[in-house]
Amino acid sequence: MNISPNTIRNHISNIYKKLHVTSKVQAIKVYMNNENKRRIISNYLKK
Repeated sequence: MNISPNTIRNHISNIYKKLHVTSKVQAIKVYMNNENKRRIISNYLKK
């Protein structure tokens, strides 16, 4: 299974938008501090 780098960037961008963040560090902080945001990520990744 091959996934293009653009697909990966698009998915990461969508996660950042849903979390209202602009970086990996911010996303990790939000994830670690907010259970509801963890559900958003988990649900998104299940698609």
